[in-house]
Amino acid sequence: MTLQALLRSFANYASTQQHLEPLLPLEEKVMCFRFKEESCALKMSRHEITLLEGIKGTDTITFWKEEDLHSLVSGLVRLQLLLRWKGTEYIGSYRTLLLAESLFHICKPLEKGA
Repeated sequence: MTLQALLRSFANYASTQQHLEPLLPLEEKVMCFRFKEESCALKMSRHEITLLEGIKGTDTITFWKEEDLHSLVSGLVRLQLLLRWKGTEYIGSYRTLLLAESLFHICKPLEKGA
C-alpha cells in the first residue's frame, strides 16, 4: 500500500472513533508524512481528521522503509521506538510527536492498519 492509501484509511477509521476526541487539539494541527517520493499530511482537530495532499508543514515524519510505515499505522510499534531505531526521522515539536504516537497506538486494533 502507498503512503497516501495507508494514511487515508487511518484518517477514515480514526474519524469514527469518538474516544479519540479528548486527545485531539481544539485548533487544527497539520503533520506531514514522507516516504520515498510521496508526501501528504494529516490535519487533526476535534472536528475532523483528514488527509491533505501537497501540503508542507513544520512537523514532518520521514520513513525510510515500508515496513516501518506499516508498523506505525497498524499500531504495532510506537513512533519514538522507530525514531530510536533510526527507522524514521522526525522534525517538529515534541507535543505533536506525542499526539501522533498516541493516535496511532490507540487506533491499533486493525489487522491491516487503519
